[in-house]
Amino acid sequence: MGVTVVCEKFLLGARTWPIPRKKSMANRPVESFRVASGIEAAIWENEGKEGATYFNVTFKRSYFDKDAEDFKETSSYGERDCVSLAHAALLAQAWIGERMRDRAEKKKVEEKVEEKPKGRTRERAA
Repeated sequence: MGVTVVCEKFLLGARTWPIPRKKSMANRPVESFRVASGIEAAIWENEGKEGATYFNVTFKRSYFDKDAEDFKETSSYGERDCVSLAHAALLAQAWIGERMRDRAEKKKVEEKVEEKPKGRTRERAA
């Protein structure tokens, strides 16, 4: 599952790639995706006081370590990563905003269902 990118053309033509998820992973992000320069954004869902839900976003960058001949990850970013980092942040914000709107709409529907219809007290004409 990946993120549908609506604003892709406005951000220097950057593309996103969905990150495959492993079902066996415990405590995993609710969504994660990569943008150019190996930048990955992970969105985490948390529950606060009184059951309120909120989201956090973490970022990391993948790079190839020539000495170790292996890929590694860092949370340090260079000047060239700034645009990709901003793009990932905008995508994360859009994804979170969509989820929050969906939840607000669902809550409204549930409240309407719980309301009892008012009985009609119509008098008959004699």
